[in-house]
Amino acid sequence: MVRPDFNKNMRIKDFQSYYWYKTELQQICKKHSLPTTGTKVELTAYIIKLLAGVPVSKIEATRKIRRKGTLKASSITPNTSILASGFSLNNEARAFFKAYYGLSQFSFKKSMAIKMRAIETTQDKKATVQDLIDLYDHPYENLVTNAEEQTYQ
Repeated sequence: MVRPDFNKNMRIKDFQSYYWYKTELQQICKKHSLPTTGTKVELTAYIIKLLAGVPVSKIEATRKIRRKGTLKASSITPNTSILASGFSLNNEARAFFKAYYGLSQFSFKKSMAIKMRAIETTQDKKATVQDLIDLYDHPYENLVTNAEEQTYQ
């Protein structure tokens, strides 16, 4: 079955019945003045709101990411606040975790990225780097199946 081109008059059910690449979702969002950042699940939610008739002016990004500057690895500790410090999962954070664990290479776990998005979505001001350390040490203990999991193929 050939997927039709997106149009804002299509039914939500029809839109959801097809697989869309993230880049396609971003293009649709950009074309219709919707937020263009986020996961596939977040982008899809913006488009579904559009199709449901929600005015574009009422469709806002799910996560408010407010980072101030770049936090250097030498400034990161387990007690570093995630939201208020400028912390992000980048090369500086990778350097911190490499040093913390005494590793030559460090890769972030999927559970850590999911936690970061949850912290940004809920604006959890109490979250610290220790929360990510706990997830690295026990990545599957509190990992629940979420909507994002369904987008992986």
